[in-house]
Order: sequence, then C-alpha cells, then structure tokens
Amino acid sequence: MGKPTRFKLILNDEKTVYFPGNMISGQLVIELDNPMEMEAIAIKFIGQAYVHWTGQQSSGGPSAIENLFYHEDIVPGKSDDNQTSLAKGHHVFPFQYKLPEPLPSSYEDLIGYIRYFVKATIVKPGMFDQNTVRAFTILDSLDLNAIPDAMRPCGGQESKQLCYLCCKSGPIEMEFHTDRSGYVPGEYILLNGTITNSSNTKVEGSSVQLIKRVTYHAMYNSKIVILEVARINGPPVPKHGSITWTNERLRIPPLPPSEINHCKIIDIVYFVQFQAHLRAFATDPRINCRITIGTIPLRNLPLYRNAGTSKIVTGPQTQHIATDIDSATDVLSTQQKSLQPPPLSYAESEDKHLFNINDEDGNEHSMGETSFKPQYTYYAWKESAFTHF
Repeated sequence: MGKPTRFKLILNDEKTVYFPGNMISGQLVIELDNPMEMEAIAIKFIGQAYVHWTGQQSSGGPSAIENLFYHEDIVPGKSDDNQTSLAKGHHVFPFQYKLPEPLPSSYEDLIGYIRYFVKATIVKPGMFDQNTVRAFTILDSLDLNAIPDAMRPCGGQESKQLCYLCCKSGPIEMEFHTDRSGYVPGEYILLNGTITNSSNTKVEGSSVQLIKRVTYHAMYNSKIVILEVARINGPPVPKHGSITWTNERLRIPPLPPSEINHCKIIDIVYFVQFQAHLRAFATDPRINCRITIGTIPLRNLPLYRNAGTSKIVTGPQTQHIATDIDSATDVLSTQQKSLQPPPLSYAESEDKHLFNINDEDGNEHSMGETSFKPQYTYYAWKESAFTHF
C-alpha cells in the first residue's frame, strides 16, 4: 500500500499571512507510484492556543488548550464498503475555508503558542495514517490611532541611595522618557534620559531594553516570562558625574501586537526599561514605561503625515501603505519624497528558535512542514528617518 512520493498542501499565491475573516484556499497535491487503498482523505483547518510549563510535581506541570476553530472536509468521500482507492499518478484536491472572526494573532514560544494550520490526513484501513501540515500566520489588527495615549511620551524618575559600611553615599538619580507610547514594528523608539551619580562609586554602565512580558494561564496557575527583544548600551557614569542620552534610537523588531486579544491563556505587554548597572550584588535602579506595539501606525506622525499622497489603508485584506509617487513627482519637494513611508511588509519573528509544528505526528508517517516561525507587520524604516522633529 506504500506511501505517497509527494503529499503537500499549497496555499494559493503562496500567501502566508491572513486576517480574521479572510478566505484561505489552496490545493492538496498527492503523487503515487502505485495505487493506494484508503478510507478517506481529510483536510482540517485548525486554530489552537496551548500553554505548558514544567512543574515540580510528577504530573509534569500546568497546561491548557484553547480551541479557536476546527473545520474538517472529507475528500473524495467514502465508498459503500468504507474503503476507496486512489490510482497511481498525480492528484489535486482544491480546498477553501473562511476564517472566523475575531481571532488572536499568531504567537510561538517555548512555553506556549497560538497556532494556525491546515492538516491533510490519508486515513488508511488498519495502518498508520499519513499526515501533512502547512502552517500560516494570522494577524489581528491593532490600530494605534484608536488608543488615546499612543502619542503621549512615557517615562519617569528614579532615585537610589547607596550605603557602604553603614555610611550613606549620595544618591544615583535617573530620569527617562520616550518620544511616545505607541509604535509599530520597524519604527525606532527615540530615547532621552539622564543619570546623575552623586555617590562615591562608579556606575558600571547603562542600557535601554525593549522588554516583552508574556503571561501564561493554565489550571488556576499563571506564569510570567520576561524576554529582552532589543537593547542598546550606554556609557558608565563616574562617581560624582553624569551622562545624558539624547535622541538615541532603538529599533523595534518584528513582534506580535500588544495584549493579544481574543485569547484567554496568553497575554503580551511591552515595556521600555532604562537601567543603571551597578557593581555585582547590588540592585540596579531602573525605570520601566509601558508602550503599545500595534499593526497600524499613527497617522499624525510627521513620518506619515508629510508623505505626499501616501495613505494608510486599514482594511484587513488590503492593509498596507499605498503610494502614488509618479503622480506626485512635480508636487513633492525632495525632502517630502525622502519621507515616503516604506510599504507594509511582513517579517519573521527574530526569535532564534524554529518551532516544531509536528509534535503530535513527529514520525515517519508525517510529511510537509516540520518547523515554523510566524510573521508580523513590519515597516522597513531607515534609522536616518528618525531624527528629532
């Protein structure tokens, strides 16, 4: 009875990013060197969230599953004797499915995921089933223009008093702020801050980090994971000295939007953290300010407002920045042309891990993709565009 020489799911136009409510369509391709007996071919459309972390008990730790959608089509249909045969040669089975809405954005991590995929199964009588999987990304739109405080800078102040041999030293004082609170991946965060060291010891260094805080929920338990996703380092601060950060730029890599909506077991928030690094075994003073990472940028920014005839199109199927540069050639100044926004693109997560999407079928009876990284909204701005306006 053998197995196919080719068993593959192909998405139309090789599309990899979808929005809730989109139609997903494609073809299942099967090639056989010999006829194959089977009970049915099933094509399944699956959306699922899952979390699990290791506990100290023998049960293996908390876990949770949230089923987001499930739809199954059976082709070519069962015969009267509950068995059919697929002839030798090339076979193509088209498929399509309208994604429900709302849906949370795709996410992959070592502890949990929000995953979407098409899975085809050849059901064989009395034998192992043959499977193939094709994963894809779903993005839930988060429009920064609908967030009241997205244009407002975030930041704060912090002071730490050092003590040595029961003698108080002068304080280390910090002040820090960002240019706003709402960003999309590909933009740069403008950073301004000062560290004043009135103590009798050197501050070993300074840094700004973009922090992703993920909260996983399972079985009345929660687990918080703090991940650094971007960083820039600053100079040390001598005793009785100070340093100033002026319009330093921190690029936002491809990331899922803040606070994944429509998912009960995974939450994501982002912070920018300004930190003074002290000697070993001392607690570093730091300032945390919460920001929002969205998928649709702020229209009031000079980066987009001065972009000639460009406009932001926010419909879920056509969400991109459309630009008619040719018709504006005689109107735009050289400076305006240089501010044309980059077109919306999608970029893979910069996480170093490739995530196994074949865990349940990871054996010789599985074909197709075995690993996957989701893709996220990304505007490929150059750093030079982010000067102080």
